Amino acid sequence: IDGWDPQELAQFTREEMQQLLLAVWRELGHTLLFVTHDISEAIVLADRIVVLDALPGHAYRTLAVPLERPREIESDAFHRFYRRLRSEVIR
Repeated sequence: IDGWDPQELAQFTREEMQQLLLAVWRELGHTLLFVTHDISEAIVLADRIVVLDALPGHAYRTLAVPLERPREIESDAFHRFYRRLRSEVIR
């Protein structure tokens, strides 16, 4: 199909699924464990982020997400926390 970008569709689907997961979490109030390699996704979804060590099964650090919901991914605060978290991951 002309003009169809599978990466754009994948990003749209990811964002829709994130919103669905947050809606279910708000409604049920259960604790969720979500594993991702995407720093932005972790910030959008989590209240706490556990950064794993290179050794399997070892937590290097746990960080509380200091941003109110809903998270605004274009905000300065989001970008500051993203850079902080990225520096923890790429150490």
